[in-house]
Amino acid sequence: MDVAPVSYALDFDVDCDEQRVNGSGQLTVRNKSDHAVRHIPLLLYRMMKVTEVTTLDGTSLQFSQQIFPFDDWEQLHVDYVEVTTPSLEPEEELTLSLTWEGWLQGYTEAMRYVQDHIDPEYAWTSRLLRTS
Repeated sequence: MDVAPVSYALDFDVDCDEQRVNGSGQLTVRNKSDHAVRHIPLLLYRMMKVTEVTTLDGTSLQFSQQIFPFDDWEQLHVDYVEVTTPSLEPEEELTLSLTWEGWLQGYTEAMRYVQDHIDPEYAWTSRLLRTS
């Protein structure tokens, strides 16, 4: 893979009554290849969709998204998102701001061993997740 994640900062709200999630966050990536890169691939759960991608200065970036199954696990589908960026040179980093939304349903169909549901007693809202 040409681009690797460096850090994530994610904030999301879970609406237990509607079984939906709304999220936003920042993703920093680094070009690990020996050539310039103009496309950054992202994978989301199939019931999620990206609604906006910008740079830190607020410049909107174009992106496409399409639902695909995994080759080795056809029941599990993902939203493949491809973000078009200005040229990202080798070892250069870029931070993207993303917003997304979607439904918290359907994953138990592909993962039959998961017996789960979203319940206000066990869910949380406005959780902040950071990794580096």
